[in-house]
This record gives sequence, structure tokens and C-alpha cells, in this order.
Amino acid sequence: MPAGGNMMGNSSIIIQPDAENEESLLASLLEAEGQHVNNGGGGGAAASNCMEYFRAFPSSIKYLVWNEFCERFSFFTGGVALIALGTGGIKPFAVAFGGDQIQYTLPDGPTRDHLHHQFFSIYYFAMSAGALISTILTPILRTCISYSAAFAFPAALMMCSLLIFWSGRHHYIDRLPEGNVFGEVGAVVIDAVKLRGRAGQGSHWLDSSKLKHNPTVVEDVKALFQVLILLLPMPLFACLFDQQSSKWVFQACNLDGHVPWLFNVVIQPDQMQALHPVLILAMIPLFDQVIYPFLEKQQVLLQPVLRILFGAGVN
Repeated sequence: MPAGGNMMGNSSIIIQPDAENEESLLASLLEAEGQHVNNGGGGGAAASNCMEYFRAFPSSIKYLVWNEFCERFSFFTGGVALIALGTGGIKPFAVAFGGDQIQYTLPDGPTRDHLHHQFFSIYYFAMSAGALISTILTPILRTCISYSAAFAFPAALMMCSLLIFWSGRHHYIDRLPEGNVFGEVGAVVIDAVKLRGRAGQGSHWLDSSKLKHNPTVVEDVKALFQVLILLLPMPLFACLFDQQSSKWVFQACNLDGHVPWLFNVVIQPDQMQALHPVLILAMIPLFDQVIYPFLEKQQVLLQPVLRILFGAGVN
């Protein structure tokens, strides 16, 4: 084939430049590199040399480079930011928002306290039930239909959940935030340090701040520090817990997923993660209907911090 000609093969086109053009491109490339080094890489001259450097490449290269730049930029900034906004904006506040509906709707009394506990159990039960169905159904859709169906189904359910949440906007008790929690906690701690020794022998070190702050607020800060102490080992727990979506799946790939005693079903490797919501769905009624009522009959009153310790021990 003559130099500079085209060779057609199916739908692809291969362009072969002649030797003279190839030498010209190589010379311009080396010249641009040399000028960039001589100018120290700074100023307008460096920018001009950089543009000259990229002109030596085929025009299609710039589309590939900019595509990769925008893709990585959108993932590590936009994508991660949206994940953080969605996860951080829903998980910590949805439960508290539900608690507000009971707190500011019903009168104070044992009925409200009982419904508070029941709501948290029902909410966590619903969340675990959704996770269980998703963990089991998504691998089936991937295997039997396609990856597109496996991704589209939970995406459609997410849109449905947003629609359901939006449809109840006229029924919510929406209270505006009041005060500055961080400033209030910091003021209690600072005043407790300044007024230390005035609270009396054997008292908590934060009790001295009651001389300047509401005692209820001080007690809340004391409870906060107890919870923070309990949360110190949480990073280690999270490191082990998150292996169910990585190490468990890798190990399950080397195992036989056939279970003869369970209607001869075949468990997919990524369906191993369903064990976590299954245990939660079993534990919630067990604790609410059996263990906690039994402890209350034995006059063992479990405060929230003790419940956290008890649950952490079970985990």
C-alpha cells in the first residue's frame, strides 16, 4: 500500500503517515520538550510550549485525555460528594426526625416513651428487611437478566422512596434547629475546667459547670461523653464489619453455594451479605418481646447507654 494511503478493515480505518511527516512530528515534539525544560516550566512561555507539545499528538488524543480527567474529577469530587451528602444527610437525621414526630405530637408519659422504643425497632426492622430483599434479589437479577437490571431495580426503588417521603411533607412535624450544640458543649467543658473543685467531693468533673449552666444540659453533656467513650472502638468494628462485602464475597467464590437442606437453593457469593440483615430481623423481636421485658420484670432497668453496651456485646 502506498505511503499516506488508507487501509479499510471492517469498520476501522488505519492511517499510515509517511516517513517525512513522522520525522516532522518527532522533531516538533522534541523541540517542545527542550523549550519547556529551558524555560523552567514557568510563565506564559511554558504554557505556550505545553500547547505546542500537545499539538504533536493526533487531534483525537485531547478528547481521550480530557474525558479521563473529567471522569476522575466527577467521581472523586462530585460522585463522592453526592454519596457523602446522601448518606450523611439521611442516616443520622431520619431516625431523629422520626423521633421528633412522637416527641412533639404526643403528651409526656409512659405511652410516648413506649412508642419511642417501638418506633426505633420498627424503623430498624424495615431498613433491615429492605436490605435483605435487595441483597438476595439483586444477584438474581444480575444472573438471570443483566447487570443493567440489577442496577436499575434498586435505582427505581430509590426514586419510589423519595416519592413516598415527599408525599408525606404535609404531615411532618418540622422543627427549626435551635441554638449551637457544639458551642454549648464546649462552654460546659470549659467552665467545668475553670470551676473544678467547687462541685464537692466524689462528684463528676463536669458537675462544677452546673454553677453557670442548666443542670439538664450538663447531664446531657455527661451522657454524650459516655457515648463517645463507647464509640472509641467503632473504627475497629467497622473494619471487621465491612469485610462482609469484600472478604466474605471473595471466600464465597471458592465455596460450594449449594444448600441441600434449604430447598436445594444455590447461594450466590454476593448473597452472603444477607446474613447480617437476617440476624437483625431475628434479634429485634427477640430483644423487644423476650429479653427486655424479662429484664424489666426482674427490675433491671436498662438505660440507653446500657442498651448500647448490651447490643455491642451481642455483636
